[in-house]
Amino acid sequence: MSTPKSGAVWSLQQNIELCALIAAYLAISWTIASVYGIDMQFRLYHRPWWAANVLVYPPLLVAISLWMLAKARPMRPFRFLVYAYVNEWKLGRRLLLASPALLIFPPMFSAFTSIKHSIRSFNSTLIDRELIDLDYTLHGGHPWELLQPILGFPIVTETLDFLYISWFLVIFAVLSWVTFWHDEPELRKQYLISFALCWIVLGSFFAVFGASVGPCYFDIFHPGEPNPFSDLMVYLHSLENLRATEAQSVLLRHYADYSPGVGIGISAMPSVHIAIAMLQTILGWKVGRTAGILATLFLIAILLGSIHLGWHYAVDGYASMIAVPFLWVLAGWIVRSTPKSEVALQPAE
Repeated sequence: MSTPKSGAVWSLQQNIELCALIAAYLAISWTIASVYGIDMQFRLYHRPWWAANVLVYPPLLVAISLWMLAKARPMRPFRFLVYAYVNEWKLGRRLLLASPALLIFPPMFSAFTSIKHSIRSFNSTLIDRELIDLDYTLHGGHPWELLQPILGFPIVTETLDFLYISWFLVIFAVLSWVTFWHDEPELRKQYLISFALCWIVLGSFFAVFGASVGPCYFDIFHPGEPNPFSDLMVYLHSLENLRATEAQSVLLRHYADYSPGVGIGISAMPSVHIAIAMLQTILGWKVGRTAGILATLFLIAILLGSIHLGWHYAVDGYASMIAVPFLWVLAGWIVRSTPKSEVALQPAE
């Protein structure tokens, strides 16, 4: 008969595949960085990551507590909340479950950003022209021109701009929810491993081989060549307070200074924005119809925004949308093939 394991052992088992994958990525990244003389910073996201968690989780717990107290109106509020969080919400188990993932994601993001910022050190040959030609062949024209009669209105552009920036909040919210999700352990593992694979395989490995800068930087990195996106950029820069053009200027400044930072780096193919949105769509349909529909609409908005705001070529998004299901299947295989311990999959009370 199996016996409950200690909380630390149980927590590690629930995250062992994810931790092993990211640890291997960090080791390989450090080795490659040493060979190429790249400044690999593993603590780049340490402060912003924990600052975000501190700013989100405690206020969220306070808000939830006030809502539960207002709804139940218990005679002993403190005892009521303790019972609810310990016995109904299983808060202790959730914290144990999430801890390894919360600890290992910041160095993964840091390694990703360091590699993305140093793509030119690995591969100085840009394939923007090939991507533009492929886009034109597939669509019978430049995708942004085909979309402009529909999307080329300030209110539409600003909406897509807001949604594109909100991608960061959405992925943090979904990642947080899944990290603490103890009801579906295998689905949780599959999502987190797929999430890591998107950044590692697509955002690092394939980004080096598909070195490209995107429409917004075409003029700067391909001087003297005809720019099919000049009219698009004129339109975007004619709009005030557009977050996309502001962010593009910041990224270019850091690129020119060789100064690494949070969210810094220029890379178009493949699109990590689309990859994570696609991954969330797969998860959404696994969770339920409403979540699937919302995730699909968000994916479409991010795809359109990536083209219309000058960040990506259409094929950047298509490549990610094709690749992510394969990464999802690979993650599922990893989860299913990992030997299961005979010890019960519950922490000791």
